[in-house]
Amino acid sequence: MGLLKRVLREEEIIPEYFSGEYIDLSEYETAPEEYIDSSVRMQIRLGKIHRYEDLTNLTEVVYRGEILLLDFTAMSKDQCGQRQMFKLIKDLAKDVDGDVAGFGKDHLIICPSGVRVSRNLM
Repeated sequence: MGLLKRVLREEEIIPEYFSGEYIDLSEYETAPEEYIDSSVRMQIRLGKIHRYEDLTNLTEVVYRGEILLLDFTAMSKDQCGQRQMFKLIKDLAKDVDGDVAGFGKDHLIICPSGVRVSRNLM
């Protein structure tokens, strides 16, 4: 009978954080100008490239001291372009004394000086 009581009484089974209330994320959206704060020292930027030439615009981000998460899925069939891209990114990381690591099949994280990517999975 104790098990049946538990099944019928929802408040004992459902944790408090599943109380049925939803958070409206649109309340937390901010305009890009409002988000950039003088106290922020580093940002994480997302980039997507389709050709090797697209990479030149994205390298500026790392030179400014920001982290770049790069998606190069569109280049997955261009082996020559990928080799050029990897060479440029390795040179970039060496220039800024940063770090580069791949994650997933077609993604890279490029970090500036003072930031290292842990290779250990959590």
